[in-house]
Amino acid sequence: MTTDLPKVTGSPIWLRKMRTLFRRLDSCGHGYLMIDDLLDIGTTIFNIYPKMLSYKYDELVKTLVYLWYQVLCTHVSRQLATTMNINENTFIDNLLNAFHNNFDQYFNEKFILPLFVAMDQDDDNYITSTEFQTLLIAWKSIPKDCELIFRYYSDKNNKLNKENFQKIFIDYFMSDNINSNIIKLWGPLINYKRAEDYGPIDCGPVWEGKIRTMYRRLDINETMKLKCHDLLQIGQFLIQRAHLDRRRADAVMRAMLNIWVKFLAIDKNDDDNYITSTEFQTLLIAWKSIPKDCELIFRYYSDKNNKLNKENFQKIFIDYFMSDNINSNIIKLWGPLINYKRAEDYGPIDCGPVWEGKIRTMYRRLDINETMKLKCHDLLQIGQFLIQRAHLDRRRADAVMRAMLNIWVKFLAIDKNGEHLDEIREIEFVHNMREMINGEYRHEIDQFGWTFFKAIEIDNSGFISQASYRILQEAWHVLDSDKDGKISSDEFLTAWNEFFLSEDPHSPYRMFFGPVISRPTEAR
Repeated sequence: MTTDLPKVTGSPIWLRKMRTLFRRLDSCGHGYLMIDDLLDIGTTIFNIYPKMLSYKYDELVKTLVYLWYQVLCTHVSRQLATTMNINENTFIDNLLNAFHNNFDQYFNEKFILPLFVAMDQDDDNYITSTEFQTLLIAWKSIPKDCELIFRYYSDKNNKLNKENFQKIFIDYFMSDNINSNIIKLWGPLINYKRAEDYGPIDCGPVWEGKIRTMYRRLDINETMKLKCHDLLQIGQFLIQRAHLDRRRADAVMRAMLNIWVKFLAIDKNDDDNYITSTEFQTLLIAWKSIPKDCELIFRYYSDKNNKLNKENFQKIFIDYFMSDNINSNIIKLWGPLINYKRAEDYGPIDCGPVWEGKIRTMYRRLDINETMKLKCHDLLQIGQFLIQRAHLDRRRADAVMRAMLNIWVKFLAIDKNGEHLDEIREIEFVHNMREMINGEYRHEIDQFGWTFFKAIEIDNSGFISQASYRILQEAWHVLDSDKDGKISSDEFLTAWNEFFLSEDPHSPYRMFFGPVISRPTEAR
């Protein structure tokens, strides 16, 4: 079938389609894409179909990983691609280069068919309107356009077969036909002259007049001093006028802040001489502080009217950022100080029998289906267990599933050369961990542990409660070193790094993932 595929030439129509796709995927308006944007597609689908068959999970994640590392972000090494972001030009250049190499040969096999298989929930070789729209909306398409395209290509039973599913994507990604029925698969095509397409300009009176007009419109308070709050007021007007929910309102205000900070200026607002407890906590919580600690610090520095003056406000931040006083009252402004031994602080280790036993134990605990072939769906099932056990709302559920995907894609299913694995046998797991620990990516042990901690810290309190995570319960008495019934990030990461980087057979942290096994087991 690959011989019948159209040849991608990079024509103006094709460029417009790919630019449109980029803008839809960049749903937050950052101007770039990261691996996390693609993993978010998987998170969205997993949360809509939590009972999806395990092999479908794996197919979907494998497809997203392939698309990022072998198609969209090929201009850097595999290791760098994990943290790289790509702008619109790089996105289009890499996609075009991929088609000119071998992506067209693997387009069906590694991209389209796995998506179809993942969405075909009843395995009848057809997908329903709901399944099709779930997939496309996860890919940031427009619901109305998805529905129209599905109606056009579906049969009399209102189902879409594999051939027509392939045809839709082949047509969009490879065809130059402007009159195609799927031209709006990701909405109306972008059709404007880009900034790069203009030559140099003189910035004369006409240009200056337009810029002055823009300034006057943004200066909605007519003070002739444009400030950040002008843009925020514009955002608030949009939110109120459109009756936006919390999620969309947050996105609008974030966009307005981005416009101010990244494109216009930096504000120094000097209007008020006192702030209230609510204002102080709002500021610090927005800065990801812990509410309880904020409240205690405010009480200490506020006056008898329960207000904080400018001098004490300054003192709090000067003390935190410039003082070395460990007994300061503001030492917990962002929670208890980190005080664990980092991965880089450990020397090289031999990875002997004690260490290997711990890593094999970890593997067995993650391999919850006991197949001796660790796959992505094992991690996702752990995430689903956490979500159900803690009765998490949609936002926190998304965060947990995203963290589990990050753990799989960025830390587990990758070898020393940056190649991604579809499944991992125990011997490969041990080998890859050994390479990470004694190689140039040892620092990722810390990041791995932090991502793991955030996945199970379900209430953003800085602590894990005893009910949060089944896997840790056997080791609870070891991790909870101060016996307060909860695990701090320090306690967690101390145990985490000691587990990976110590070969002490008597270390209490050797049981981080349960009683240590000593004998390897072959894959079944």
